[in-house]
Amino acid sequence: MQNFTIFPSPLSWITPPITTIPSYGKNAAALGMTLLFLPPYSPNLNLIERLGKFVKAECLNSHYYAKFPEFCDAISTCLSNTSTAHKSRLDTLLTLKFQIQRFKSVA
Repeated sequence: MQNFTIFPSPLSWITPPITTIPSYGKNAAALGMTLLFLPPYSPNLNLIERLGKFVKAECLNSHYYAKFPEFCDAISTCLSNTSTAHKSRLDTLLTLKFQIQRFKSVA
């Protein structure tokens, strides 16, 4: 099994209800983790969702794999190339710099 590292420090994506546990933030800080607070449903802000969408577009869209091992190999190859062949595309896709647009509802 291969390990894939995309970010230099561990991240924990949490939604607000977990913050009601007082020791959660202290324990995470002691472990060197960075907590990023997300709205309850936010797949566009979740980096693993972005990576999943990239893998699907890169090696699964419009491809037919006759055997399951071929399917697994395509995904493994795509993930193993994250720091080489796909690096420039993933650097822009997997960034923590994003904007949240707040729109007023028009009634």
